[in-house]
Order: sequence, then C-alpha cells, then structure tokens
Amino acid sequence: MTTFEQAQDVVRKQLAGTQYLFIADWGQESDDYWLIMAGDRRYLAEFNDDFAQDDDICHLVSKKDGTYEFRSYAGNLEFFDSFKPYGKVPDYFQ
Repeated sequence: MTTFEQAQDVVRKQLAGTQYLFIADWGQESDDYWLIMAGDRRYLAEFNDDFAQDDDICHLVSKKDGTYEFRSYAGNLEFFDSFKPYGKVPDYFQ
C-alpha cells in the first residue's frame, strides 16, 4: 500500500521543474486513490486567487501500486464523489 507521503513524492517527481511548486500536506482520499494537492505555492499556501490553476486537473496516486494519473474534476464528478478530506485542510479550501 502506498502511503500519503509516498504519494506526495510521486506527484513531486511528476511535476519536477514546475515553478513555485507546492505539495500540500493535506488532500483527499478514496478507498483506492490519494488526491494530492499540488500547484503554485502562491495559491495553495498563500491563498492568493491570482495564482489559481486555470484547469481542473487532479493529481491522483493509486494506493495499491503507487501509479500516477491525472483526471479532470469536472469531467469525472461521479468518480470524485467517494473522496473524503485527508489531513488538516485549510478553511480556505473547504
């Protein structure tokens, strides 16, 4: 089984070279996946909407085997129905 911390590392490797990269210590989970919050530090850590992503890409890591994939949130609403918060999600993102 892949831990949340291992999933963070998987996403960090996928997004290596991304300017202002921030990998949050909170996210979401389902029975099968970790949803890792990753993106611009100025948005995710400093809560500045000017730096919010223009897309709705979600970074997912399989709990079973640690494989990475990404999916559009809007295009997969039913898939994301079973996800629950993981960690201390800032009020800004609730």
